[in-house]
Amino acid sequence: MTKSFASSSTQTGSIRPSSPPIGPLIAVRTLGCKVNQVESEGILATLVGQGARLAEEHLAALILINTCTVTGEADRKARKAVRHALSQPQAPLVLVTGCLATIDAGAL
Repeated sequence: MTKSFASSSTQTGSIRPSSPPIGPLIAVRTLGCKVNQVESEGILATLVGQGARLAEEHLAALILINTCTVTGEADRKARKAVRHALSQPQAPLVLVTGCLATIDAGAL
């Protein structure tokens, strides 16, 4: 594995590691069962490992919504979460995954 270094023109002429890139702000909304919770945590860990930072929805550039479709109420909550995410003033990218997204993507 190679490390990235940026040269700096300090008085001593030393080389210091470059700052890690600042990634996008992301928010995660999980609806439904424990499987969805585990999946969301895994996705979040991957994104944070790549530099993303967790934030509130109103600040996020990406909002991940992990949906459920066990009941009609779960469907309603998922659609409401998607509408809410899409209405954010910073126009985030909204990524919808989970059961409802798989079974009835057209509803979203």
